[in-house]
Amino acid sequence: MARSEWGIELLFPSCTCLDQNIRYMPNIADDPKETFLWYYEEYKKLKAANHRETFRPAKGCVEQLQKIGGVGNEENTFQELFGEFMTAEEYRNILRDSKSYPNAS
Repeated sequence: MARSEWGIELLFPSCTCLDQNIRYMPNIADDPKETFLWYYEEYKKLKAANHRETFRPAKGCVEQLQKIGGVGNEENTFQELFGEFMTAEEYRNILRDSKSYPNAS
């Protein structure tokens, strides 16, 4: 995996985003909820910038939901944990974008 000049592993080494901080995965202590929220924030940034690599953080979101609730229970897990402030449409967008590799836009 590629590393920054400070020795931090780059999550998206090929990403040429407007916000350079988007490439650095924070040190989250094995908490899939916190990791999901980090991926979701990165997903929203890329989506707003109409970036072609939205699949990367979207896939990270889905993987964290699988860690929490198990494979096949992603939507229920999403609704239980984040349903108060995120819509079902947001989940569908994440799921769609997680399967969009390579995103040809």
